[in-house]
Amino acid sequence: MTERPWRYLAFALATIFLLSSPIAFMRLGQLDAGVDPTSHTQRRAYDIIAAKFTAGANDPLLVTYTGAGGNPRAELFRQEVQTDSDVASATIIARSETTSVLHVVPVAAGRSTRTADLVDRLRSMSTAESPVRVGGASAAYVDFTKRIDERLMLVVGVTIALSFVALLISFRAPVVAAKSAVLNGFSIAASLGVIVAVFQLAWDWPIPSFMPILVFALVFGLSMDYEVFILSRVREDYLESTDDDDANQRSIVSGVASSAQVIAPAALIMIAVFAGFALDPDGNIRVIGVALSVAILIDATLIRLVVIPSTMMLLGRLNWWPAVPGGTASKTGVVALLE
Repeated sequence: MTERPWRYLAFALATIFLLSSPIAFMRLGQLDAGVDPTSHTQRRAYDIIAAKFTAGANDPLLVTYTGAGGNPRAELFRQEVQTDSDVASATIIARSETTSVLHVVPVAAGRSTRTADLVDRLRSMSTAESPVRVGGASAAYVDFTKRIDERLMLVVGVTIALSFVALLISFRAPVVAAKSAVLNGFSIAASLGVIVAVFQLAWDWPIPSFMPILVFALVFGLSMDYEVFILSRVREDYLESTDDDDANQRSIVSGVASSAQVIAPAALIMIAVFAGFALDPDGNIRVIGVALSVAILIDATLIRLVVIPSTMMLLGRLNWWPAVPGGTASKTGVVALLE
């Protein structure tokens, strides 16, 4: 990496970009019993209901309609709902003088985009005079997914900004702090791209809506640990080296080699643990296992052993600006804490 940094960096970034590209097609949602193994009783019950009625009968919608027209107007509303191509049946199951409750059975499964679109269409039928409210498990999943969508980028942005501040305080090097904060997100993006390709594009599963935030939180924390280990060692060697043109290269080689003895076993243990989760019959646990295993594998190999050394080699003295080798700057990070 230190001899041909451009070549290795281009290869690593191209690989990460390729693995991350399926994120553009990511569809958030919730998994249901339809993705469980066929040996499970809940999956067999799900299949029987889907075969005898529709897949949407496993997660029906409850729709309340309130209007001044009373029962005749509620019946017209029911007929209007029934005409929707994604509605298998719409039945009034309770009513009062002004409010009726409809049991609406979608054609598609609750995890389908067709059902999510149906929920939106039913809610769009609401007016000031005749409000429509949609409930049920599928509607709750739609609301939860939208809330995650609204907050996801905010969570990511705030976390990266805070990590930049933490690294800046620890190492007093703005360039390396900014680079590290951004690179820590690469392995997360690649892992999310892999689960989209495997579970959504290949198996037609939605990605559980809580998954991106969960993976981001866990992997970002582990990535920061690995980053601090490497940077602390490299910085120590750089500050203690003589002020010559090879100081940066020597510190990178020495720091990465020594810290790899800690990072590699830790990463292998974590990959083995999460790979076990990937074999779990529960769909949510399986997605988590694959995402975390891939993220840690990419982070411990491409990011820590290729991207970090290559970028630090290309940046040269700019990495630790304004510090200079051979100076009296104090040690920081993990090294300082251990001593």
